[in-house]
Amino acid sequence: MSMYVALLGNTPSLSMAELKAMVGEVSAQRSSTHSAVLQLDSDDQASQLQEIAGGIFKILRMQFQLDQDPDRAAAQIADYLLTKKGKIIFGIGSLDQEKLVVSPQSVKSLLSKQDFKCRYLEGDLWGLSASILTHKKDVVDLLILHHDQQFYLLETVSVQDVDEWTKRDRRKPYSDARKGMLPPKVARIMTNLALGYSDEIHSDSPVLYDPFCGTGTVLMEAALRGCQIFGSDLDPNSVAGTQQNIDWLATDLDIKIDYHLFESDSAHAYTYDWPQKVDLIVTEPFLGKPNPEPEELPNIYEGLESLYLGAFKSWLRILHKGSVICIVFPQVVISHNSKKIEHNLLGLIDKLERFGYTLLVKPIAYAHEKATVKRQILVFRLHSD
Repeated sequence: MSMYVALLGNTPSLSMAELKAMVGEVSAQRSSTHSAVLQLDSDDQASQLQEIAGGIFKILRMQFQLDQDPDRAAAQIADYLLTKKGKIIFGIGSLDQEKLVVSPQSVKSLLSKQDFKCRYLEGDLWGLSASILTHKKDVVDLLILHHDQQFYLLETVSVQDVDEWTKRDRRKPYSDARKGMLPPKVARIMTNLALGYSDEIHSDSPVLYDPFCGTGTVLMEAALRGCQIFGSDLDPNSVAGTQQNIDWLATDLDIKIDYHLFESDSAHAYTYDWPQKVDLIVTEPFLGKPNPEPEELPNIYEGLESLYLGAFKSWLRILHKGSVICIVFPQVVISHNSKKIEHNLLGLIDKLERFGYTLLVKPIAYAHEKATVKRQILVFRLHSD
């Protein structure tokens, strides 16, 4: 086993929850705001984890402890780069720490004295970008991390494939600005959260259902994780568009995707001819008006609570004991007449407990900075006893 560090995404609490769901609470420990230390068997295992994760920017292997003096640390880094073959192209980042700043020019100077050809690429505190690392395979991406009162040198072993994520986000044939705005990375995180807590489900290909399928983002990410996918929506255009997107994904990746789509509201999905019980529900339901007026909010959230509660009640007919639900709850926080007003659906948690749903993951906030309606992601399990 070797020590690795995962760099967490723009919503680190959500990325950390995903990581713990995939590798376990004990195996992953938060190191800094945007990093987590974990033990893995090999670089191959790190790459496999990177490939399926939605919220991990890159994974680096911990190489050795650095001296706290910048000049001696620069010499250590230069000696390490001297072990590489050919011309060295490198970058150095220093995530979440400002105590040990190593000058890249000092490293270059030390390498030049050894007649070693090198080139420095400037990045940011995260190191070199995923775009550079995806397209330049011979680059050495280094990072200095402060962990457990020590400084360590890390080297990147895997990075997010930005091209594939961008393709699924922006190039799918069907989109709708009024719905289906959940980013693929967040849909993948939610799928991984559901899979990670599905320890009572014994299937290599669990049945995953999205009752508000929108444009099919959740279903596409779930299919890539090996799930049997079922989706429905009250809007026939969404059902047709989801089919179009899933077919596009299958053709683009040259894979077979077995899927089932039908038109239905969430409260009557049980009338579908289900071949078996559902293992996982991963979904973003209707979140209400995107820019509500303050006086509208009480009625809006009363209606949303009725919608969500009705959905959870109806799902009891298609879920089995131990099934996991990862769902988005809407939240609005606005200022009105010099007062802060918040509306959310967290009052549903106690009500859902009465119907057998236990909260596994407390609400994790995810939102664009300027969004009025924000997302809270929660994970529930239907009681197994």
